[in-house]
Amino acid sequence: MTSIEIFKELLKDPIFCRKYGFTEAKLAKLGMHESSKPIIELIKLIILGSEDNIPDSSIYNQIKKLQKMK
Repeated sequence: MTSIEIFKELLKDPIFCRKYGFTEAKLAKLGMHESSKPIIELIKLIILGSEDNIPDSSIYNQIKKLQKMK
C-alpha cells in the first residue's frame, strides 16, 4: 500500500469519524499535503515518517512538537 492508501484507509473508520467530527465528504477531500486538524497531521506524520525510514525517535520528537502547537 502507498502512503495515501494507508492514510485513506485509516480515515474510513466510523469511530474515528464520529470522535473527530469528520464526514465522508470532508475526508475524501483530504490529502497528504494539505493542512488539517492536529489528529490528521499526526497520522500523516507517522505514515510519512515510516515510509521515509525516519527513526522512531525523530518521529516521536516531531509528534511532541505538534502537540505543543495545538
